[in-house]
Amino acid sequence: MAFMKNRKILFPAAAGIVIALIILAVTLTGPPTKTVTVVFEGQPIEVSTSAREVSGALEELGFSPKSEDEIKPAANTRLEDGQTITYTPAIQVNLNADGESFTLITPERTPSAWLAETGIDLAAEDRLTINGQRALPEQPIGYLPVVDAEVRRAVTIDLHSNAGQWRIRSAAPTLGQALWEAGFNFTVSDVLTPAPETPLNESLTAQLQSGQQIIIQVDGQSLTATTSADTVGTALAQAGLSLQGLDYSIPAQNEPLPPDGQVTVVRVQEEIIINQETIPFETVFTALDDVEIDSYRQTGRTGRSKRSAGAGALREQRGNRACGRR
Repeated sequence: MAFMKNRKILFPAAAGIVIALIILAVTLTGPPTKTVTVVFEGQPIEVSTSAREVSGALEELGFSPKSEDEIKPAANTRLEDGQTITYTPAIQVNLNADGESFTLITPERTPSAWLAETGIDLAAEDRLTINGQRALPEQPIGYLPVVDAEVRRAVTIDLHSNAGQWRIRSAAPTLGQALWEAGFNFTVSDVLTPAPETPLNESLTAQLQSGQQIIIQVDGQSLTATTSADTVGTALAQAGLSLQGLDYSIPAQNEPLPPDGQVTVVRVQEEIIINQETIPFETVFTALDDVEIDSYRQTGRTGRSKRSAGAGALREQRGNRACGRR
């Protein structure tokens, strides 16, 4: 019986020694290593760590978790082997809208969440830009420490042209871009008032005069040009065919462009024609003191008569088509 009592006493003592050795071993070797996966901006990163909590694993990767960051599970959660941690650091969003400025520190990456947090409504024609680039409210963005966002409100453009009238709603930065986005493909021969680069900060009325195609018969050639000119003379000047001297056009240069777009340039050259006639001289005999008898001296010469053919002759050179004056 005494022997059995001694065994009961020795067993707890041996167990205490083993536990003490385990604690000592853990103290000397550190806590056990765990393998966890950190998902940062959608990219998984596998890491071996001896950290006890989630925040420690993030710090070992070089992150500095803040209270505004989104961490799943929470930063103070005990770390388990094989655990997955999702880390979304907060960003600074500078948002301008309707003359007001807002600053957000948020882990949200979707612009619609920023608008909801600031109470800003975005209409269908309004426009959101992020760092100067057009963005969709429901399209998440990648990680950027600082984001500059702006809401541009749509304005009304009343457009009048020789093809009709339109009312357009647009939040484009300039008048030209607004018309281009609305499907108006104007060229350099078209005239837009105000100019295409006009900032679109408020509603306005614009005039668009579209160019007309004309066919010019000149110097034996047929040339095609597009012009927004009001008169034939201005259209010829835009095409680099200004009338010179006695040149004229059909229709005349001060007339409006013809409906069929046909214009003829007539080149006019002025020539002066001079006719010459020989005038024979008469013979007159006169005694001369210094000339011997029966000797002669000729002092005259044949004359010439010149005259021009009227006020000059005009020669006209037209295009391929012979056209009379209208």
